[in-house]
Formats: sequence, structure tokens, C-alpha cells
Amino acid sequence: RSSDLKELGLLLEDFLFCDHLPKTALPVDKKTAHESLDIRVVEMLGKTILPHSQDLPSDFKTKVMQLLNRGSVNAADEEFDVSKPNAVLVREHFAKTCFETLLRISFMASGEANSSDAD
Repeated sequence: RSSDLKELGLLLEDFLFCDHLPKTALPVDKKTAHESLDIRVVEMLGKTILPHSQDLPSDFKTKVMQLLNRGSVNAADEEFDVSKPNAVLVREHFAKTCFETLLRISFMASGEANSSDAD
């Protein structure tokens, strides 16, 4: 199970932060569609996987936190034409989604720590 989650962490990294750029620049609508999918993946992580973080290996949680942190601070993308506001807004939305997911995780961790302190 741990090795599967390690592979999942690497898959998420490759998916969300692909190093392979297309030979020609994608049109803004295609980039918007790609980023929207990235946003849905982050939202799915936050809603379906991370609420069960107490059952997940710490190395997987760390990997997810690193990815979310990277997404939350890496909103700037030179590939986007800043003269087209929708392109920039999508990256901002991706960064915001990553940040909000990180925030939810920290609240969950805080709640877990408080409940274990009470025991």
C-alpha cells in the first residue's frame, strides 16, 4: 500500500507540474481546460483523500503537502499571456485552490492534535 501511495504521489506531481511543454503554445482555452482539470484533481484530493489523512503514510502526506505548497506559490506561469485576463485568473484559481486545501489540512491536523491532547 505504501508503495502504491508513493507512486500516486509521483503521478500527481507529474500530472500537476508536467515538465514536458508542447512544441507549440496551446491556445488559452486549451490551457484553461488543462488548469481546470488540475483544479478538480486538487479539490478531489482535499475532499476525498485528505480527510482520511490519519490512515495515510506520513511520506504520502508530506508529498501531497509539498505539491499543494508548490501549487499555491507557483501561480505565475510565463506561458500565459497576461494580456488575456482569463489565463491569469485560472492560474490564480489553481493557486487559491492549493492554498485552501493546505489550510484545510492544517485545520484537520490541528483538530487531531487537540483531540489527542484531550485523551
